[in-house]
Amino acid sequence: MVFLREILAENKYFPYFKEYAGRIGFMRQFMDKTMVEYRVREGNSAAIHYLLEKRGGQEGDYVKEEMQEMFGGICVKQFILFFGEHLQYYITETENGKENLTQSGTLSRNETGGEQREGRYGILNDIAIGRNLHDYDTMESLLYEYFQQDYIVKEMFRMI
Repeated sequence: MVFLREILAENKYFPYFKEYAGRIGFMRQFMDKTMVEYRVREGNSAAIHYLLEKRGGQEGDYVKEEMQEMFGGICVKQFILFFGEHLQYYITETENGKENLTQSGTLSRNETGGEQREGRYGILNDIAIGRNLHDYDTMESLLYEYFQQDYIVKEMFRMI
């Protein structure tokens, strides 16, 4: 566990960290993350171009971000996706100043069951599921729980 803490202190993370989210307390931060991993050739860099699609359709244009190299050419970008969202992406690798398209894909968050989600992102995801299913009573209950947690956090961690 010391090794994991050292990696996190350097702001480095990998998709396999999700496997520890339910077992190690400080790894819970990865429960709601979706990660894209790409391996660059030595001396090259990678950028991810992505477009977030929500239930109603596209949201703007593709956004371009440099992918962070974590270790040995492994680059990772993390996202938080909610129920019904789709992320279209493509990755470009820059070699000798020239950008080449190398990989593309789509990620989505459509599961309604499975493991119990905790925290405010989990509640927001469940609200989105309730909305999709037209379960307004559940949505109202979850909204109340969300704002209650938000209030408690603000009161407990108020800056003086």
